[in-house]
Amino acid sequence: MSKNTPVIEKDEVVVRFSGDSGDGMQLTGTQFTNTSAIVGNDVSTLPDFPAEIRAPAGTLAGVSGFQVNLSSQDIYTPGDSPNVLVAMNPAALAANLKDMEPGATIIRPSAMIGPDDALIRGLAAMLDRLPVFPLFGRGRT
Repeated sequence: MSKNTPVIEKDEVVVRFSGDSGDGMQLTGTQFTNTSAIVGNDVSTLPDFPAEIRAPAGTLAGVSGFQVNLSSQDIYTPGDSPNVLVAMNPAALAANLKDMEPGATIIRPSAMIGPDDALIRGLAAMLDRLPVFPLFGRGRT
């Protein structure tokens, strides 16, 4: 993180991990949840399994997800609109974009989607994004 990168502290962050079925989104979400709980955050989760069991990779029907709401305060739901989306491929991005909170942060691997992806460039031009970095345990950990 550079010196000029703004750090935004939030009391509550909703993160959604999304990728093809079999990409490990349930495991990733579970590990993220466990780590967040260990450092003292309240958590609530929502696993999202694909509609088709053996959908072809990269299709919208095969997108799997795991949403976690983490907070330094008491929470009671897994959240409505994610603040952060971790999209492992273009299908995951397309399937979840409509659910995102305005100004949400999208994290995507450039090796899988490509650093010059036209979809990402178009989204970047349309969205006024603010980077969000959750500070676990109110930033004391």
